[in-house]
Amino acid sequence: MKRILALILTALMCFPLVAGLSSCEQAHEHVYSSFWSFDDNDHWHNCEGNCNSYIDKAPHEWDEGVVLREADEETTGIMSYRCRVCGKEKAETFEFDPSNGPTTTVRVDQMERAFEAASFKNVTMTFYATNSGKFADKKVYYFTENGTYWYQEDEDGKIKNEQYDMVTASGYDVYTKGEDGIWYVESMTKQRFAAKYVDYASRFAAQYAVFPDNYEKYAYNPIDKQYELFPETIAGNNISYAILRFEAKKLTFFAFLRPIGESLDFSTDVYGNYQEFTFTNYGSTTFKKPANAIPKSLK
Repeated sequence: MKRILALILTALMCFPLVAGLSSCEQAHEHVYSSFWSFDDNDHWHNCEGNCNSYIDKAPHEWDEGVVLREADEETTGIMSYRCRVCGKEKAETFEFDPSNGPTTTVRVDQMERAFEAASFKNVTMTFYATNSGKFADKKVYYFTENGTYWYQEDEDGKIKNEQYDMVTASGYDVYTKGEDGIWYVESMTKQRFAAKYVDYASRFAAQYAVFPDNYEKYAYNPIDKQYELFPETIAGNNISYAILRFEAKKLTFFAFLRPIGESLDFSTDVYGNYQEFTFTNYGSTTFKKPANAIPKSLK
């Protein structure tokens, strides 16, 4: 029993000594790294002894930043900043500011390209027109790689006409759907096609190219994300307003209103005073030629 008590007393006497030695082992002369440690907000110098001690903690001092990507009407810009003290970097997005003026990569190149005939490939265009606020016409065009399919709708959405102009090595195969619901086909040379029918892609590109020609007169509306042109004379024609919208640098919507009674010298069609064009399915518009079509000569 006495021996057990002696061991307990010995242990109690040694405990302060062990604790003291542990304290001595933890206590050391701090040596701080010359390299900066940082987080999103601050930077500091850590002790190299891994004791969680640090000095010189302070907020980052950001430089003026470098533009990594310019902002335009459809895309946010990206700005890169670097702390002048520790070198920490961060990136932030910023919106397009129309007060800084138009961005030439969008306003000039984009608008001109949108109305080139080559742009009317692999795209679906819906055309709608009114005359004095009343329905005038609606057509849907499938501009494919090898031709144009189009149909016309009446006010109730009923299809009145259907036609597919398929490009061939020697000219065109023109498919038309008769009132009997049967497709008829007629093969013809390019010259004969040009005399009888219309290459709609080239036609629209030629007729409405006057709108991007006046790009510098458009004002950008950041709320509706569209270009707007108000009372203006375009190619000698009076226009009440014109609107263009883009997504991913492609034209998605184009509309204009002309005063009632005014004619358009650059347009061979009289569709009414309001016309709008919606563009969809870029790169994916296709149309399969009608099967079992009957030669038109047998109609």
